[in-house]
Formats: sequence, structure tokens, C-alpha cells
Amino acid sequence: MNTVAWVLQVVLAVVFLLHGLAFTVAYSALAKRRQERRGAMSPPLPPAFRQFIGVAELAAAFGLIVPPALHILSWLAPLAAAGLVPVMVGAAILHARSSEFPALAVSVVLCGLAAVTLFLRWQVVPL
Repeated sequence: MNTVAWVLQVVLAVVFLLHGLAFTVAYSALAKRRQERRGAMSPPLPPAFRQFIGVAELAAAFGLIVPPALHILSWLAPLAAAGLVPVMVGAAILHARSSEFPALAVSVVLCGLAAVTLFLRWQVVPL
């Protein structure tokens, strides 16, 4: 089970590192490409809130991998996974209200993976 937990942590860390970077550093290019692809976009998030989400995702990506890998403050890994659950619930609600069903499905899957990682690292194979 430890291997499963590590694989989930790495997958979540990569996904949220990339998405966090996209939300904090490269958002204008991402928004431009998305608008070209779809035409009219759903209402954008306020810039400060988008940046907050991006920073939270970057912190979670860091917290999922670095502390347990270094064996320093390893209890941060389940807390990072716990922090991702409400972020993904919010993302699922946002995508559902905008009728973005593929993004909704991704949000629900990532929320489930974060919840499973939280359970594994908190109860089954703590670090």
C-alpha cells in the first residue's frame, strides 16, 4: 500500500504543480488559447482568487512530495492531500455551473485521488 500511496502522491503533485504554475505564471497564455478554442468563455475567476488557488496548488504539490521524501515533517503530506479536497470540490462546482463536463469529470477524479491519498497516508500507511 505504501507504493500505491507514493504513486498517488507523485501523480497529484505533478498535476497540481503544472496547474498551479499555469494559474500563477502562464495564465494569460492559457486563457488566450482557451478562448480561441471555445469562443466565448465562462466568467473568469477574479485574479487574486485565481492566484490564491495557484499558490495553494503549488504548496500542495510541494507538501505531497518534499517533506516525506526528506523525512522531515512527513505529516504535511496528508495535510496537503486534505487541502486539495476542498479546492477540487470548488473546481467541480465551478465546472458544473459552467457546463464544462470534461473538466468536471477531471475535477471529480482528482478530488477522489486526493481523498484516497489522504486516507492512505492518515490511516493505512502513515509516514
